[in-house]
Amino acid sequence: MSGASSGRRTFPPANRLTRSAQFAVVRATGQRQGSPEFVVLACPNEVGYARLGLAISVKASGNAVARNRLKRICRESFRHHYDELSGWDVMIMARYGAGQLARADLHRALVRHWRRLASRAKVPVSTTPARH
Repeated sequence: MSGASSGRRTFPPANRLTRSAQFAVVRATGQRQGSPEFVVLACPNEVGYARLGLAISVKASGNAVARNRLKRICRESFRHHYDELSGWDVMIMARYGAGQLARADLHRALVRHWRRLASRAKVPVSTTPARH
């Protein structure tokens, strides 16, 4: 992901799972990881860079505000760990009650998922978000 001249990372459409067929492939072939906060499905892709898909339900988050907050946190964490996740299609589903958790707890949970995923790809993941 390339950012603006300020070094800010963006989340362009190329790095998103947008079509139902893309989500279906991840659901059917993805490796499943669970935690109290999230279920993460991931499968290797053919494009050579990481792509993210979010399936955050109102039931899991509570309301639209909490749902959008969860989505922002997931995208932010993905952007910070994008380089370590290259070659994977990742789908994140929030579990019931995730919308009420603190931002730091959600970040820690996502870093644990990125670490497990990167270990399958033999690439280390840092524990702290990169500063851009």
